Amino acid sequence: MLLFNLKLIFRNLYKNKLYTFVNVAGLSVALAVCLYTGLWVYHESTYDRFHKDGEQIYRYSRGASREREGKFESWEMTNSPGILGQELLSRHEAIYENLRIGNRKVIASLGSRKFGGVEMVFADPNFFTFFSYDFLEGKADEVLKHPNAVVLTKSFAQKLSSKPKTLLDKTLSFGGRDYVVKGIINDPPSRSHLLFEAVCRRDASDVSQEISWSIFYVTNYFKVKTPEDAQRIEDGLRLFFAKQYAKAWNQTEEEFLRQNKETNYWLKPLYAINQTHTLKMRTLIFSSIALLILLLAVANFISMGISQASLKAKEIGLRKASGASTGELVRLFFLEAVILTVTATLLSLLILEIAAPLLNAISERSISLYAFGLEFLFPFLFLLVLIVSVLGAVLPAYYLASLNPVEVLHGGNSFGVKKPFFQKSLTVVQFAIAMMLFIAALVINEQLRFIQNRNLGYGKENILFLDLDFTQQNDRVEALKNELQSLAEVEGVTQSASPINAVDGGINFYMENDKNVEIIANTWGVEKNFAQFYGLQFVEKSEELLRRESGVVYVNETFMKEQHWESFRGKRIKNFMGTFEVAGVLKDFVTQSAHEKIKPMIVMPMKDKSKFFTEWCTIAIRLKKNVSAHEAVQKIETVWNKVYDGDPIRYNFLTDELLKQYDDEYRFRNLIGGFSLIAFVLSAMGLFALSAYTVEQRTKEMGVRKVHGAVFSDILRILFFSFSKKIFFAGLFAFPLSFWLLKKWLVQFSYAAEITPFVFFVAFLIVWLVAGLTVSYHSLQVARVNPVEALRDE
Repeated sequence: MLLFNLKLIFRNLYKNKLYTFVNVAGLSVALAVCLYTGLWVYHESTYDRFHKDGEQIYRYSRGASREREGKFESWEMTNSPGILGQELLSRHEAIYENLRIGNRKVIASLGSRKFGGVEMVFADPNFFTFFSYDFLEGKADEVLKHPNAVVLTKSFAQKLSSKPKTLLDKTLSFGGRDYVVKGIINDPPSRSHLLFEAVCRRDASDVSQEISWSIFYVTNYFKVKTPEDAQRIEDGLRLFFAKQYAKAWNQTEEEFLRQNKETNYWLKPLYAINQTHTLKMRTLIFSSIALLILLLAVANFISMGISQASLKAKEIGLRKASGASTGELVRLFFLEAVILTVTATLLSLLILEIAAPLLNAISERSISLYAFGLEFLFPFLFLLVLIVSVLGAVLPAYYLASLNPVEVLHGGNSFGVKKPFFQKSLTVVQFAIAMMLFIAALVINEQLRFIQNRNLGYGKENILFLDLDFTQQNDRVEALKNELQSLAEVEGVTQSASPINAVDGGINFYMENDKNVEIIANTWGVEKNFAQFYGLQFVEKSEELLRRESGVVYVNETFMKEQHWESFRGKRIKNFMGTFEVAGVLKDFVTQSAHEKIKPMIVMPMKDKSKFFTEWCTIAIRLKKNVSAHEAVQKIETVWNKVYDGDPIRYNFLTDELLKQYDDEYRFRNLIGGFSLIAFVLSAMGLFALSAYTVEQRTKEMGVRKVHGAVFSDILRILFFSFSKKIFFAGLFAFPLSFWLLKKWLVQFSYAAEITPFVFFVAFLIVWLVAGLTVSYHSLQVARVNPVEALRDE
């Protein structure tokens, strides 16, 4: 009996090729999307899980969070004094190990060969026993014992030599200092917050840094016995710092607590470092979209199953008349559903294997089909096949149960209704999902266009940044700037502690005459000519104070509003660096992405580079208009090589850096666009198959109408009207829901585009046109049928 049923199923599947293709193709693509999304979510949620003692590792950070103008704002900094780790280690038995690291980009040299922008970590000797990495050469507990030891990653070692093993015990220069290669490791997994190309032993020769509470230059990690211990230590950090800084800065503990009342201190679990609010939102959105696409394919699958049950009504009627029970028919449908679902699942694995490189390029991830592990993948696929098969069999069987074999065999209505309500509902759901995803793609694209074209408060064109290694911040910088300024293609040059588009973080100030008034603002170290260079405007200023090169600061309009100042004149602010007089108020300008509102800012022009700004690493160059950027860069490289003896040059155009701020959003847009296209194709495939079924069911009706004089346009109008109603109801469902969800997504942007009716109209129009083309095709097929053939009884 089983063999007979299998032969019958395969014969029917072959006979109804359209039905088979729509089900298998649609379900396989949807399953591939769902699998990739699951792999992506797994990848993002397992950051830093590969370390042996990862559950006991915590990173110290400090920051603040608050709500301003209805928006939740926060900042977090991980740099801390070197003395912090040893102090906490000695005070808390629950902390059994401490690691201090720093990192920066440096120039690496091997003989005459130089490599710029090498990501280097400076760490305590226990780095490789604290964290877990795979060693190719060397031993974890020995490699950093040597004072000048360095460990290379496999990929960087291969840049240096085609035979990495030969690099062992060779001397390399990093940042102007010589190190001896003592080990080579496999590259850190991409699922890590700490990525690097080389690790060297941290230089502890500067004793003043080791005992100072005022120099924030390392990141402190701790191994803590239990989460409860970590929470207890974290709860005591505020009072701990109050005692330490009161001594270091000649304050009382009460003064410190008042001045830092908005600052929090955290011990963050290693696995939680990458789990930001934005990532959680993106994970939720991707998962929802994948499930929607799977729901769309399953809706197609169920709808087609119901259609086929109707088309096979006489066969089913004969089976029931011959004594077949409903259970036997359900098993028959279940067997057919299993065959289709297993085929689609196997095909989805092939699709994912082929499409993975393209998807990884879009998402900038290295995701493999086997990332879950086979012990998880096979049970997951089995469960998926079972669920889809049950849905694809049970619902058609529900309609079979109401079938009257006598009525069917006499040519009556199979199900007692012309079109099952459930089947109509599935079609509406399909159209609604397609519209929602298409609307999402349009809104996301509009938001990216909006933030790309918004007014920044300064001219962004023709500006490029030169990145300085910390060893290059010496007396040659002034010579470099003078040489650059003399180029005919260069309009201006300035230096700052960071690029204008990446000003974030600062220090606490307070009013000179009131230490209880805390001031939190972003702080930007600049040269005196910064305003002229960027074209920044002053709302008001003191000409006398502006002539000073130090001891003064400028604030922005947002700073004035937050402090409720009516005028800047006579205002002085103070911190451990000294006292500064406010010399002017700058019009607000954008220094971060559109995710952040413009924050209060203190701009500090300094002739002698401040110790607070540990690296003045950015030289900004504005090119003259209408010059060739390529030729200008070539001349800049010539000047650079002249001043820095051929050190590798690293530069970026400001316009490119501004776009990089939204890399995640562009990837998000591309993935959403791809998913929307898939959903749209699935909807079109389902519509094509369903309209073919509908037209076939109404062939006799259309034959009668043609006998009474109906023409092609009449037939098209009748058939298209039935589908237009479904599209209309889909829009009533999709429009408010997509509007609500997209408003939730736009909340993460402090500067967001409006959602206009245009996007809803476009989504509706495209779905309507596709439906029109599909129905027109089938209507044309009906119009060509001879009415005599259409009315002939089967």
